[in-house]
Amino acid sequence: MSSFPNQGNYNNYPSGGRGGFKNQRGGFGRGRGGDQGSGRGRGHSDYRPRRDDRNKPQGNQKLCKFFQQGICNKPNCGFVHKYSYNDSITGVQRFTVNAPIASAVVINEEQIAVALVNGSIKIINVYTGSQVLEFPVSGQIQKLYYTANIVINNMPQNFNYLLFGGVSQDGSQLLGGINTQSGNPELFPQGHAGGITDITESCGLIFTGSLDCSVGVWYYNGTQYNFGTLIRPDPSIINQNFITSVKVIGETLLAATNLGYVIGWTYDFKQNSASYLGVLDPIHNGTANCLITFDRYVLSGGQDGRVLCWDSENNFSGWELANTGKARSEISSLLIMSNLRNELHLLLGDANGKIHIFALQGTEAKYISPVHLFKQRVTSLSSYINNSQRISGFVSTSMDQAAAIMQWIK
Repeated sequence: MSSFPNQGNYNNYPSGGRGGFKNQRGGFGRGRGGDQGSGRGRGHSDYRPRRDDRNKPQGNQKLCKFFQQGICNKPNCGFVHKYSYNDSITGVQRFTVNAPIASAVVINEEQIAVALVNGSIKIINVYTGSQVLEFPVSGQIQKLYYTANIVINNMPQNFNYLLFGGVSQDGSQLLGGINTQSGNPELFPQGHAGGITDITESCGLIFTGSLDCSVGVWYYNGTQYNFGTLIRPDPSIINQNFITSVKVIGETLLAATNLGYVIGWTYDFKQNSASYLGVLDPIHNGTANCLITFDRYVLSGGQDGRVLCWDSENNFSGWELANTGKARSEISSLLIMSNLRNELHLLLGDANGKIHIFALQGTEAKYISPVHLFKQRVTSLSSYINNSQRISGFVSTSMDQAAAIMQWIK
């Protein structure tokens, strides 16, 4: 187990429909996804989350958000001191730092890494909430990614990178890594013309999304990561567009954009080449902020407060899976994980500091409870499993300089 030592023209693109990819020639892949305008299909575009009455506490029905944020000091507080209506989660650790947190990743059971927007990466001890190490970086960090258990033939065993990406002081690409053996930050060669917005890994390759509306591909040459190539969407959607998130599922490379599109390519890992597929349907009304993959599914959270989902084994048919209710709070982070009963849950972090918890049942999501952990934007959600302490939960971070580690108790 590795750890750090203690020291254009968009009118031709779909606004809703039956799912699948669409391109300028009409696209391919038609599924049963919901219609963006009416909300028909498997999702519920006009759905207002309602809490199950059986999960509500008796008497006062409102949870104390100040308790959830760790700041309630009223001995006779009239609100309920719980983290959820069904009492399914509890707090493990909470800590604050000296700047807004842009991203966080779990290193191992004892350590998490947080990236501050001012260009500092801190390694935090989970048990104490105290700082173990700090790495200053020149620029504004937007994303962390930890290459745990990555399999590359020419990479030494137990050799992992904590990758960071963002915008350098002159507005260009900021991309580098800190390896767990030497602990030395290393900057990658320039590949993008703009800053980095997201990082992911597949089959030993690193993929990066950028403000220059391209996806970069990076490979490990035995001593460091080198730049491979840039992948761009169809030229008609590049103008005033940028990539917000990237993910790979099977042999399909996907990228979310600030105009609400999720675009895709078929990626040939043997030839290291990509073929543009088009735009996934449906699309967001506003920026598509984040992508995650789970099993055969791709999920996107957007500025419009909706979670869109596509089935990669059914020609990428798409539908609206969930939303943040009547207020339609902007979704900034997504996570799928199981509770102690091995029941799948979807977690949505929003721009107002709330985490919305849904139970996943088949291809539908049932609203369970909000958790108001922060006052400002939730910037990351990561699963946290600690077998030695029998903890199964998640780590969440926020722009209000705070991080919280939560645990499932049901």
